[in-house]
Amino acid sequence: MPAVTFPMATVDLADRMMVETVQWQLLEFQEVSGTGGSEFIAADMAPRVWEAEVSTVAADLDTIEALRARFNLLDGATSSFYLYDPARPNPSTDPTGALLAGETVTISAIEANRKELRFAGLPPAFTLREGTMFSVTAGAPARTFLGQLGADVASNGAGLTLPVELRPHLRAWLEAGQTVQLLKPVAKVKLVPRSMAVAQVTSVTHRLRFTARQTLAAG
Repeated sequence: MPAVTFPMATVDLADRMMVETVQWQLLEFQEVSGTGGSEFIAADMAPRVWEAEVSTVAADLDTIEALRARFNLLDGATSSFYLYDPARPNPSTDPTGALLAGETVTISAIEANRKELRFAGLPPAFTLREGTMFSVTAGAPARTFLGQLGADVASNGAGLTLPVELRPHLRAWLEAGQTVQLLKPVAKVKLVPRSMAVAQVTSVTHRLRFTARQTLAAG
């Protein structure tokens, strides 16, 4: 096997891990304080990041142990890998990926509030539904952004959209012209320490469970 490089590519880990479920949630790092009027005030202390609870399919113990050996190459939380949701790998309006496979979708423009963007390069009259995930990987060394649309948005005859709001807020390094990944959108993640466990399903099958958290670091 060639030497492993990091972040570990999807073909080297995510495509091979027999994932059954990936449950994403957007973590908030907020400080909350009370007021004399019995209200509370929240302030963001750090950027929001994605965290995923992951469970593989049930398999024989040898298969699960081989998969855990692959995870051991990450050296715990030291190294990163790319993760996507196999239950929803593509937009709901293109579940097989056939419509988007030949398109190069890009960021057309980013609004000043850094909460909205416009897409370019979509098929004409193509709709992206609320909840659609997408990712952008750019820079040297590379950073990866994973975003989720907060509303439906449709392209015009030229493949351009109006602004659509999303979360989390767009990172400072994102800019117009960067390529958007709508098929198998990924987050660059690390294992949460001590989260990996082997769970017995039947007398002869087991599954692997772990928690992964997005890293915003470059490289």
